[in-house]
Amino acid sequence: MKLIFYIFLLLIPFSCALQLSEIMPYPEDGNEWIELYSKEDINITGLEITDNLNTDQIICCNDDPCDYHVSKNTTFLILDQDTSMNTSAVHFCVDDNSIGNSLGNNEDRLIFKKDNIALINFSYNLTLPKGKSYSFTDRWEISDPSPGIRNLNQQQNKPNETVPRETTSILAIIPLFEKTTTNQEQNFFKVQNMAYHDSGQETNAIFTLTIHNITTKMHESKKNISFKSYTTATGSYMFTYPGNYTICGNITTETCFNLMVEDSFSERCNVSLETSTDKSIYLKGEQIKITHNLRETYPYSIEYHAEDLFGEVIKEKATTTNNNQKSFTPTFEEDEKAIIIFSELHAQCNNSNKDTKTENLIVVKGNKSTETFLKIVKSPEEASYGETFEAELSIRKGDTRKSAVKITVNGASETTSLNVYSKEQEFSISVPIRMKECGEGGTFELVAEGLDNAVAKTIKIKEEPCNKKTKSTSSSSGSGSSFGYERVGTAAKKEYELISFTKELIDEHNSIVRISNTDASSHNYSIWSYIYDGSRSLSGEREANKKELTLNPGQSKSIELKTKVLDKTSTSPKLKIRILREDRKTPHEFTEDLSYGGSNHPTEIETEEATFESNEAFEEQQTENIEPKNKSIGNELTGEVVYDSNSKQKSIIPFLIIICITLIAIGIIKYNSQ
Repeated sequence: MKLIFYIFLLLIPFSCALQLSEIMPYPEDGNEWIELYSKEDINITGLEITDNLNTDQIICCNDDPCDYHVSKNTTFLILDQDTSMNTSAVHFCVDDNSIGNSLGNNEDRLIFKKDNIALINFSYNLTLPKGKSYSFTDRWEISDPSPGIRNLNQQQNKPNETVPRETTSILAIIPLFEKTTTNQEQNFFKVQNMAYHDSGQETNAIFTLTIHNITTKMHESKKNISFKSYTTATGSYMFTYPGNYTICGNITTETCFNLMVEDSFSERCNVSLETSTDKSIYLKGEQIKITHNLRETYPYSIEYHAEDLFGEVIKEKATTTNNNQKSFTPTFEEDEKAIIIFSELHAQCNNSNKDTKTENLIVVKGNKSTETFLKIVKSPEEASYGETFEAELSIRKGDTRKSAVKITVNGASETTSLNVYSKEQEFSISVPIRMKECGEGGTFELVAEGLDNAVAKTIKIKEEPCNKKTKSTSSSSGSGSSFGYERVGTAAKKEYELISFTKELIDEHNSIVRISNTDASSHNYSIWSYIYDGSRSLSGEREANKKELTLNPGQSKSIELKTKVLDKTSTSPKLKIRILREDRKTPHEFTEDLSYGGSNHPTEIETEEATFESNEAFEEQQTENIEPKNKSIGNELTGEVVYDSNSKQKSIIPFLIIICITLIAIGIIKYNSQ
């Protein structure tokens, strides 16, 4: 059996609540009926039904009083006035003895209207056996009649019966608005494929748009449309004169609505435009995201395009009628380029506001590299057993999926491990290397390996004879090495160590500092950080992220500091970290230069907690757990980073100045006495 039909639903709020669920056009007892289903509470007063010839009002049956209010989730029937059908279901009748011109047995068209607006537009063309109905469950199909009863899936009722089913086109023609203004070119309909969820196939159709004034057809156009779920590219038109118009869309059957067009300059308004981008500096290859914001809502269009400083077009002019975020990716041969985004608002009203044009300057620089590199930048030429020295690494993670980096002196040290999670960022990190307690002397290789890279430098190790001890002896002392030998010497702890910090200026800057109480008494510490350029703070209040802690003798803790950057206009940003012990007047300081770099937006980087593999040199330290909330560079790299501060030299400067002034004063006094 071949089944071809089209359904056109006009989905305005009332029609969204009303659904055609079953029809009986070829009954055995002569009683035709139509079944509807209400998804919401509705009032059907004024509802009309039209077939291919006649129009009927839907009223109470036999002039009996009835309630035109239909409750939510109710199935109700439309009958004719002389029906002999006996039903307890909610029902209404047409105003005469036949529905329309009587329902066609094999072919007809049904249009339900309210206030001259088409709510349901339904056509069928099929071979329907006498006494069978045409019902909708999850699809339209021939079934046994069930008037007034919510339809069930036929395959559930009859699991052993196979119901033939062919590919079906189910299209909805939906008006986009009921009111507009002159001088604005617009599309008027949205066409939606209601069967796309089931079929997943693209639909092709010819859409005809016609526009009428009271007596004349003003415009007609035909357009081939191809789409999957829906399209609004159904044909556009711009009205020159205000008035009332009838707009119709047609694929196989026609859907029409009344449109009121007002003079776009008859009403005064005050609409201004603001344009912003998600940031001001981009890497080459990144998307630039643009947001247009309007003060007051009114019909409008916005033209926008992008040029470089020399007027070369980077993005062609485009027009939008909404404030959804727009994006484009510029392409050019130069290494970097300054780009201006021009936007202009055209409000469909007599606009008194002159702030309708905007210009936004952005910079696109560098190539977005996927290269990974691992370098040993700095390391000592010689080392001794039993000590801990530092090696400075330079790391950049490209498109590799690996994250682990290990560094060791082959055969002479423990292995220090760290993880790098953030891509397209360059890190500089000092890594502690813990030498074994004893061993042979000679030339060894300091090897850094990971991220699909390996690099080595030579280092000379002095011989240190080993005196073997039992593992129980060394472990009971609390200072034995994992190699089972007695520890000859241990490295002294540093009081303050900068473990890691973000080298680039981003929205939220992360740094980690280890504080070790090397004194014999407990102490209270204050620690805070801020970003600055000269005397200007780029992160607001300088002590906004201040933290307090107490450390017992010999105790260590790693503290994570998050610094929000409020001003990115600086050309020479610096990071300042200050630590003050309660018995000291001058805080210890770390100062680091920052730079502008690649994207490090918190939502673009996967959040993972990084761990540092056990190193015996730090077993006695108690480290505070740091759980990153926003993934930024400081959270992406784990390990030990140590930087020496020059605060001692800085603290001498005031004394030198005082001594110089004193000597000058003495010289002047002696000169005057002569």
